[in-house]
Amino acid sequence: MLIINSYVMAVVMCVMTMLCWGSWANTQKLASKEWRFHLFYWDYSIGVLLLALVLAFTLGSVGSAGRGFIEDLRQAGGAMLWSAFLGVIIFNFANILLVAAIDIAGMAVALAERKTLVEAIRFANAAAALSVTKLGAQPSAPKREEIEQMLFSRN
Repeated sequence: MLIINSYVMAVVMCVMTMLCWGSWANTQKLASKEWRFHLFYWDYSIGVLLLALVLAFTLGSVGSAGRGFIEDLRQAGGAMLWSAFLGVIIFNFANILLVAAIDIAGMAVALAERKTLVEAIRFANAAAALSVTKLGAQPSAPKREEIEQMLFSRN
């Protein structure tokens, strides 16, 4: 187990955690413009899981103080591990449903304005992509100007 013994290092790790908190939305902005958001989210989630496992089996088993990663898992027990796994599934499913709902709402707005199906899909995808860039449910709902600006910048 990697144990941090320095206050300064603990603060540095906390700051790094805060910077990485919204990393999936920021990484999506840096990704290819052709990469659909829903597929990106799945790929990113799988990548984070694999990275966490690699770090758990390497950094999680380093040092002479504390227990290793496998010993920590054994101590937690099957019921607690299952609860944690179920929580992760529910969290990710809720995120995907939220983005899908915003995507559908964006498509409904575009179709109500008599846009073509392709234009409506682009409008909906832009709305969904913008929705994950802000914290909170209501503040994350994109404004029309933001959606149109995103569509204009991608063309």
